[in-house]
Amino acid sequence: MKVYIAARLSQRPELHTIRAQLWELGHEVVSTWIDEGGDYGTAYGGDKAAKIALRDISQISSADLLILDTTSPLSADGGGGREFEYGFAIGQFQHKITWRVGPVKNAFHALADRQFTTWKECLDYVRRLG
Repeated sequence: MKVYIAARLSQRPELHTIRAQLWELGHEVVSTWIDEGGDYGTAYGGDKAAKIALRDISQISSADLLILDTTSPLSADGGGGREFEYGFAIGQFQHKITWRVGPVKNAFHALADRQFTTWKECLDYVRRLG
């Protein structure tokens, strides 16, 4: 299964471990933003930001599953890309599975096909799926 992880940019270090575990379980993580540096919202403008956004949308479209991480708060000074990414996936509800790791922070989070409190719980579920 192809997986896209939507989370805060500041979560990249922990997502490397999560991605490795998903790969070990036979799944392809297509979220290349996990390996990049920089702050998309403030460091990039115009064409560069648009290219990044289109790349991420393309990766979400190619995924079978989007996992939204709500374990960390949104940044007070912007951000929120994970929310757009999740909304984009929800808009493809007939063609995309959505899971949420963390609490419901708005009404749309309740639409996730499956909910987990922690990444450990999510990964344990994936292991049981075989």
